[in-house]
Amino acid sequence: MSLSAFCIEQREKEGKFLKSFLLYSLVTSSVIHCLALLGIRWFWEPFPALAEDPIEIIMVDAPEPPQPEPPQPEPP
Repeated sequence: MSLSAFCIEQREKEGKFLKSFLLYSLVTSSVIHCLALLGIRWFWEPFPALAEDPIEIIMVDAPEPPQPEPPQPEPP
């Protein structure tokens, strides 16, 4: 008889533990998910507004390299 009573008592303990474990797990999971949703909001930045004035781009040809001077003849 004592073994049967021990088994029943152990099963009740395990049931209480399981209920409390599931409750704490649910609460913790909910808190973590709420924090994650708030964190995503900060990472998700909207696109920047377009500039009203257009950007001007000026293209300039590269300057020509200087021509080497021809060698001067030596005077005799």
